[in-house]
Amino acid sequence: MTPHPEPVEIDGLLQEGPPPEQFIGCYPSLGVMSQLVDGFIDAVGTGDRTVRPPPNSRETLDLGTLHSPEGACLPFKLITGSLLQCIAAGANTVGMITEGGPCRLGFYSLGMRLIFSDLDLNIGWFDFNNLSVRDGYVERMRKVYKKMYGHNVPYFRIAKSFLIGFLRLHATEKLEAERNRLMVYEIEPGSIQDSFVRGKQAIAQSRGPLAIYAAFLKARRALRAIPIDRARRTVKVVVCGEVYCALDPYTNDNVELRLARLGAVPHRVVWQTTYLLWGMNLDFLNRHGKRAAIRASRQYMREYIGGDCSTNVGYALLARRQGADGMVHVKPFGCMVEFVTQNVLAAVERDTGFPIISLTLDDVSAGERFAVRLEAFVDNLFLKRYGSMRR
Repeated sequence: MTPHPEPVEIDGLLQEGPPPEQFIGCYPSLGVMSQLVDGFIDAVGTGDRTVRPPPNSRETLDLGTLHSPEGACLPFKLITGSLLQCIAAGANTVGMITEGGPCRLGFYSLGMRLIFSDLDLNIGWFDFNNLSVRDGYVERMRKVYKKMYGHNVPYFRIAKSFLIGFLRLHATEKLEAERNRLMVYEIEPGSIQDSFVRGKQAIAQSRGPLAIYAAFLKARRALRAIPIDRARRTVKVVVCGEVYCALDPYTNDNVELRLARLGAVPHRVVWQTTYLLWGMNLDFLNRHGKRAAIRASRQYMREYIGGDCSTNVGYALLARRQGADGMVHVKPFGCMVEFVTQNVLAAVERDTGFPIISLTLDDVSAGERFAVRLEAFVDNLFLKRYGSMRR
């Protein structure tokens, strides 16, 4: 009989972090999710004591890979590298999102704290692992704020901060969806993306609901004013996958821009606002949200196994019903839940004939290998829809 392993005492391996009066916070780069966090920071008024992460880059990935376990998934390495960049810029306290269930995100926090302890970094740490207002998320935010700054923050400021952050995030994602619909038709390469970047920056600098809405409208008008060629033949490709890989352009090697250049309209179904509404039990009226996808997946997945597995299977079935030509599924190497997803999606493709490609992302996955597979996939979609390759 195999003896039970001795329990490991974790508390003694972790440093306490700085006292509240010396607190300088940071959070990892989270793609468009940063709009929500930045909105909270601006509304609560802690911007002068917060280091905002730079966008993910090769430097971020190399730094995270250097200090992460070899078998760690790509999001773990990028988040580790992002936090180390923030610490190098002066941060000494981390705010980290976690979750329970089979997804390894629930273990990110502990693993990274041990890494930073091994590096002799005296880092404070706060976990945010509950997105449900009903279950006390607002109260937890107030407690964390008091521990950080030594005094309470009124409920209305917490509510206002979430509202500002959510509106910025929602406006940015609506603008992103508009970009995705248009950029396949652009006449001047890069013009749509350049306009989108300017609009996203304007939304990020807006401080109130009316200003955010006005910035969004102005940015959308600018996008729609760019000359396009609607006569082009296109195919519609749904983009889904593990949430970090699907949302962060660097992580997925700009898969949406690549699809548009190949003549495909990228229709991403993974949005951070969708996850927020689902976490707060407010997406029951959303016909295309996570709840609807999980319901659709029950044809193949009788149980919800956590992460994005059931969701992505459901998105594939919904996409087929809604007339999409194919689906791109992006996942990190080593993700157990998404490995299950890939195998179930293979069964969906076999049973329904709906074309699906799964792209595995790691620290060496980008470049020509990625591009060749994606190009061949889109060519096959054109052949199936029009009887000929892309022109």
